[in-house]
Amino acid sequence: MREITPGGVVTTLAGLATTNGSVDATGTNARFANPEDVCINSTGTIFVADTGNHTIRQITSTGVVTTVAGLASAQGTTDGSSAIARFNSPSSLAVASSGLIAIADTGNNTLRTLFNSTVTTFAGTYGVTGSNNGIGSDALFNSPAGLAIDPAGSIYLVDTQNSIIRKITPDGVVTTVAGLNGIAGLKDGTGTEAWFNKPRDLALDSTGMNIYVADTGNAAIRKIDLSTGAVTTLTITTSSSSSSSSSSSSSSSSSGGSSNSPSSAGGGGAPSTWFVAVTVMMMAFGRKRLLR
Repeated sequence: MREITPGGVVTTLAGLATTNGSVDATGTNARFANPEDVCINSTGTIFVADTGNHTIRQITSTGVVTTVAGLASAQGTTDGSSAIARFNSPSSLAVASSGLIAIADTGNNTLRTLFNSTVTTFAGTYGVTGSNNGIGSDALFNSPAGLAIDPAGSIYLVDTQNSIIRKITPDGVVTTVAGLNGIAGLKDGTGTEAWFNKPRDLALDSTGMNIYVADTGNAAIRKIDLSTGAVTTLTITTSSSSSSSSSSSSSSSSSGGSSNSPSSAGGGGAPSTWFVAVTVMMMAFGRKRLLR
């Protein structure tokens, strides 16, 4: 686990480079296995989706690492106390102001929550893929990934293999915000008229009314205006250019993506350096909003 200061100084907070494991310890004595996401609560405690270990880990401000839910190397679907709960490749986390942690349990195709040391399945059905909207287990996902929580407690989720963006209310009602199920493409529009290609993460801005999506298969950053449902593609330029980053409603293709040609398969080339940089900034921006 690495830390980057505003001045660009990088240090290792916990874990040891190139060394996998599941050890609870302090700093570089701790071990992880393919950690994929983090979130930070209001007290500064970091929670880690330790994907390869199928666990949720915690890192204190002093670098002490502990396992807060799941059992290393034990895949499963069990709800209950953190000691008996089991996950299957959890890949993303988001924390609410209440302290509730939302977990994209990707391998199980479910959305789980961790609150007061208890794990609950909030939406989706274990091992069943689909795109159904509904309440709780009646809703279906296909490899859910990146998460964000708005001020009202609604969870926004990237449903990666369905190439759509979903919303889950505090009552567990799941709806599709944008994208057309099973259609992988690059097209701006409103609601199901917009297309994504295997998106993997998202972040809310400080107003809670705009979502920025890492549309990975298209190597693009997309914006969803929640007040209108309109999806646009951001145009990213280098700092040396006379033009600046802006939001565009154009449907033109970006590197690795397709323009108006839907596909049931994934695609896209490797994300550019600017794609990665902007994604990190948007993720950090969204998480800061949760801590206010």
